Amino acid sequence: MKITDDLKTTPEVPRAAIARNTKDLPDLIEEHQEAVIELEKVLAKYLKNPSKLPANRPMCKPSKKDSSHAGKNEKVDAIDYLTSRIDQLEKRIREVRESVDKRDAMPYGFASYESIDSAHSVAYLAKRRHPHGTTVRLAPKPNDIIWKNLPFTPGTRKRRRIINNLWVALLTLVWIAPNALIAVFLTNLSNLGLVWAGFRTQLETNPNFWAVIQGVASPAITSLFYFFLPSIFRRLSIQAGDVTKTSRERHVIHQLFSFFVFNNLIVFSLFAALWQFIATVIDETKNQNKTLMQALQDGQPLVKIMLALCNVSPFWISWLLQRNLGAAIDLSQIANLAWGSFARKFLSPTPRQMIEWTAPPPFDYASYYNYFLFYMTVALCFSTLQPVVLLVTALYFVIDAYWKKYLLM
Repeated sequence: MKITDDLKTTPEVPRAAIARNTKDLPDLIEEHQEAVIELEKVLAKYLKNPSKLPANRPMCKPSKKDSSHAGKNEKVDAIDYLTSRIDQLEKRIREVRESVDKRDAMPYGFASYESIDSAHSVAYLAKRRHPHGTTVRLAPKPNDIIWKNLPFTPGTRKRRRIINNLWVALLTLVWIAPNALIAVFLTNLSNLGLVWAGFRTQLETNPNFWAVIQGVASPAITSLFYFFLPSIFRRLSIQAGDVTKTSRERHVIHQLFSFFVFNNLIVFSLFAALWQFIATVIDETKNQNKTLMQALQDGQPLVKIMLALCNVSPFWISWLLQRNLGAAIDLSQIANLAWGSFARKFLSPTPRQMIEWTAPPPFDYASYYNYFLFYMTVALCFSTLQPVVLLVTALYFVIDAYWKKYLLM
């Protein structure tokens, strides 16, 4: 209150609160939530047919966090145990909440104003002033805050951010080797035939089959890896000390785009081009009895690399078409609909699960926005070599932009 009074920007008096060290309260609330969900599942299965209950009541093992059953592995009546467990946790949560005002204060707090204008004027005035050594800024929405990261000092946050950047750099370097193998061999299986005589025979025997494999395998493996990559970057951003989920997603977009451009565009394309140039040089030295220097001089490196890049560009057309298929799958929600229909008919879903299945799925904004950025970058880079990329990208962009608006709603 003293800090806001010193700013003197508005006659309104805010409601102020200093955060307290809740210690084990969040863990207790999470345990309580887990126990309630587990009891709901047990009851839904046991009471599926109320007129014909099963002969035996459901059994379960006590929670490892339950100190009253520590070291005991015997099964107990699930309904009785979970009911008593929920009651115990509710009592402990109530006791902790009653004593939370006596706990030590955290280095942050909140001031709430009646009008948004007042809050904005205070935050704007305090932007560069730091009254009493504090930093005053607009508060994000409560559900956007990563609460465990709020107490970190600027020094801790800076140190964690450096460590996070090192992990991202290490992951980027580690992926160079498998990415290079995919670029050299999977995007053009004839390159694998150059070093594996047995496979070259198979390639010549079944050219259509291996052409399909070449068109599908490489983009599929690449897409599968990048399906898990956003989750990895989110965990790293949280460890780095991001205060809000919005800032976390912003950092994930930056990291994803940098990773994609370096590994998927530069490394991928250059390795494929260099390998084809090296294969040509080796072929000329072996079959045409040229020296290494003659082969390098006659090989016209720039021309060969440009031709190799033209050979790589069909991979990006295939990748763009696969992303287009992914957009259609996202829209139709086939997997979610199929699983929901199966679970409703053959399993015993709880009311909570029914609500979750029918609710709109969360929109992975960072991943989708990064895909927009990345495939536009790919299109601009390869449009001079393979103009058909522009047509595929334009088609994908129109479809994607239209359906993503629907999914956002």
